[in-house]
Amino acid sequence: MNNLNQTTNDFADYILQTPEFTELQEATKQLNNNKEALAILQDLQEKKQTIFTLQQTGLPVSEKQQQELQAAFAKMRANTICMRVIKAQNTAIQLTRKVCNQLAQATGIPFAGGGGCCG
Repeated sequence: MNNLNQTTNDFADYILQTPEFTELQEATKQLNNNKEALAILQDLQEKKQTIFTLQQTGLPVSEKQQQELQAAFAKMRANTICMRVIKAQNTAIQLTRKVCNQLAQATGIPFAGGGGCCG
């Protein structure tokens, strides 16, 4: 079992060194050092959470709240740092899905969703 743990850790370290994950780490670092980009994402998250809470409790979402949410999304899309992180996250997710699907094929064990670990 110790060998399995070490092999798994080595594999994880290898994955983290791929260009996809290196870009994600660099983009995240840039985001964490940029107060404006962090504030944009925080504002967006708060607006999304407000609307989600309203919907979950059966309360109406006003047109103003919908417009504010759309404006927050637009602000996020206009910020190059935010978009770099989103693109890097999506690319890393694609790599992770590919790895999980290849593991499923190699082992013959279907992971969650039947088509690999990630859908």
